[in-house]
Amino acid sequence: MTVLRAAPDYSSLLLYGCPQLLLIKRLDSDVILNVSSPLVLQCRGDALVTWQPRLARHKKHIVKGYARTQTQTFRVLRAEAEHTGTYKCVYTNTSLKHIYSTVHVYVGESCVLPCLITNPTLAPITLRLANGSAPPPDLNFTSDPHKGVKLLQLSHTHTGDYVCSAHSGDQLEIFSRTFSINVIPRLQAPPYVFLQQTKYVRIVGEELKISCTTHNPNFNYNITWIHNSSHALRVEEDVKSKGSQLDIESIYTIPEVTADDSGYITCVGTNEAGINSSSTHLQVIDEAYVRLRVVLPSELVGGGGVSEVSEGEDVEVQLLIEAYPDLTTHTWILPYNSTNKGHIYRHGPYRWEASLLLRRVNYQEQGLYTFTALSPKADASISFTLLMYPTPAPPTPTILYL
Repeated sequence: MTVLRAAPDYSSLLLYGCPQLLLIKRLDSDVILNVSSPLVLQCRGDALVTWQPRLARHKKHIVKGYARTQTQTFRVLRAEAEHTGTYKCVYTNTSLKHIYSTVHVYVGESCVLPCLITNPTLAPITLRLANGSAPPPDLNFTSDPHKGVKLLQLSHTHTGDYVCSAHSGDQLEIFSRTFSINVIPRLQAPPYVFLQQTKYVRIVGEELKISCTTHNPNFNYNITWIHNSSHALRVEEDVKSKGSQLDIESIYTIPEVTADDSGYITCVGTNEAGINSSSTHLQVIDEAYVRLRVVLPSELVGGGGVSEVSEGEDVEVQLLIEAYPDLTTHTWILPYNSTNKGHIYRHGPYRWEASLLLRRVNYQEQGLYTFTALSPKADASISFTLLMYPTPAPPTPTILYL
């Protein structure tokens, strides 16, 4: 970045912002010229570079013969006051543009406002709020006619709109344009990363979409995905402002999964405080399934098809169900007419728990019980027999005659 200042005959004050830049190799950082003198700026980088003058119309002064090279020249035969300002040499590769992005000002940091004047005799440069009032009493700053105004040890209370000012020879006060300073606290923790599920199941050829959400108070964040897939990563991002923070959703999509896509998929969130991540597992299968397993009563666990109970007991049947796609319906078929339909609960991704409670069973309730679960592409059933033996009759009382 090169700063050009014109001859002392012109007394306009210019302000160009407070960027913190990673600079390309340059010849000079501050150039002072007389009006009508030639201006030549040269820049060399490690890739294709070009000059960005303050005014778009000044791009005509970029030497065409050097276009799209690692060395670029900006040449003005007769420099005028309008050429005063900040000149930035940048890479033409869009992937390198982040090198020149303006950064936030954090609590405790300093910031230089390049308030550049065309007439160095106008110094010193002073600072005030845009509304004309004095700056905060605890705001410390220094001024330099060659570099601008440096704000020291900024705090959150220093957030506001500022202008630089100077006095001309006839004591006329001249102002820069307004510059907004936003002092934000430095983050203390990496972003919280949330995935909706810890497991995904898909049939070969189906689409997979995984949503990863996080929050951050500013745009200084990054979300990436890690997957051992041979597919090119296809990611979309949606950012919404909510109060003082950003709600960020990143969606990873595989249009048609293959068996090779099975494995762990990780969402990684990064901000200036650090890195956090969350993982999920993808299982790719050849066909849909519904699997049933008895949990209670213990006599039925392991494939036993008969359970014997005493008349008057309470009996609870519990089944564990695993299915993909999701279940659409389930039914109990009982050996007697009853309104008892049992209950079913979701027990995590692709898992359910079904239960049937029989209170104070009697002889009418013994017989064959069948549970059936159905999904759009598969179904399964499980049956068992409930047998009942009578409760022993109480003993006949013995009568003793004395």
